[in-house]
Amino acid sequence: MFFELTNKTEFDLPLFLKYNTLQSILFVWRNAENMSEIGSIIKGKVQKILPRGAIVILENGKRGFVHVSEIADGFVERVEDFLKEGESVNCRVLGYDERGRMELSIKRAKESSPLLEEKLRQFRKQSEERLASLKKKRETNGRGRR
Repeated sequence: MFFELTNKTEFDLPLFLKYNTLQSILFVWRNAENMSEIGSIIKGKVQKILPRGAIVILENGKRGFVHVSEIADGFVERVEDFLKEGESVNCRVLGYDERGRMELSIKRAKESSPLLEEKLRQFRKQSEERLASLKKKRETNGRGRR
C-alpha cells in the first residue's frame, strides 16, 4: 500500500523508531510460515541443559528454548533433576521471541488428566441442565403474559 504524504514533517519519526518498526515488520514477514506452528505439539530431543532452561532440537529440524518455568508444574530448582541431554520430550510451541527464536513448553504439552476430563464432563452436564430449566421457565413465563 502506498501513501502520498502532503506534509512530510508530520510523519517524520526519530531514526530508532523507524528502525524498530521496520524490524518488527520484517520479523513478522520472515516468520509468517512459522506462526502456524504456534500451539502445536512437536516431539524433540534435549540438546543442551542450561541453568535457566534447555535447548531442544525438534523433529522438524528447528531449535527451541524451554524456560525453566515451562519444564514442570512444580518448582524447578535444577533443570538436571527433570531433563537429561538426549532425552525425547513433547513440546508445545508457545511462540517466538523478538530475535525469532522458538519458545517451547514441556509442561503445557502434557495431556490433560482423567480427573480434569471428569470435572469438565460434570460441568457440561450441570450447565446443560441449568440451561434446560431456564428455557422451560422462560417458555412458561412467556405463555402467561400473552
